Amino acid sequence: MTMTNRPLAALAAAALLASQLAAAQAPAAGANPFAGATRFAGTVQAISNGEYTVRVNDGSTLAFRLAPDARVMIRKAAALADLTTGGFVGCTAVKSTGDALRATECHIFPESMRGAGEGHNPMQAPDTTMTNGNVATMTNGAVQAASGGGNSVRMKVSYKGGEQLIEASAQTEVTQIVPITFDQVKVGTRVNGAARPGPNGGALVAVLNVVP
Repeated sequence: MTMTNRPLAALAAAALLASQLAAAQAPAAGANPFAGATRFAGTVQAISNGEYTVRVNDGSTLAFRLAPDARVMIRKAAALADLTTGGFVGCTAVKSTGDALRATECHIFPESMRGAGEGHNPMQAPDTTMTNGNVATMTNGAVQAASGGGNSVRMKVSYKGGEQLIEASAQTEVTQIVPITFDQVKVGTRVNGAARPGPNGGALVAVLNVVP
């Protein structure tokens, strides 16, 4: 297998990749969850003997295998009202005024992924550098308290080693992460993920995200 694509700058699913890649690699809090990974987004062109060939959006090609314990996920639309106390979420947020972070995206994980990528980590520049110079961060944790409704939700999200106050609004993209099986990934499926070198020199993907 060969990995011929270069790292992409600005994946629409950056927050999801960060949280799920963190789940697979378990970096320490404060570590860059993208370190050593090649991110990709594209369309599956071929599947043969467990090897997936993806035509990447930049025109290159990536061949990889899924790790034996890989997770294949799809995102579905959710609402602010689904951000409730007790849920496990991953939020991409930027610095705001006061003591809260402003969420640009929040993903609600299934119970089977509770604890995945738990922590508060910076995301890779330049994807998460905002026009005002603020750097976005990725926070995965349990919602200890959620208040508000209608146009905004204010959450206290806790994780091992700390907690963050995060505000979500009508401008925040809220999605629900749903696991699917390997056989639901077919030729023509749009996907994104993060590849790392495998034990035999090929590319290995621990989490593959299907783009609906």
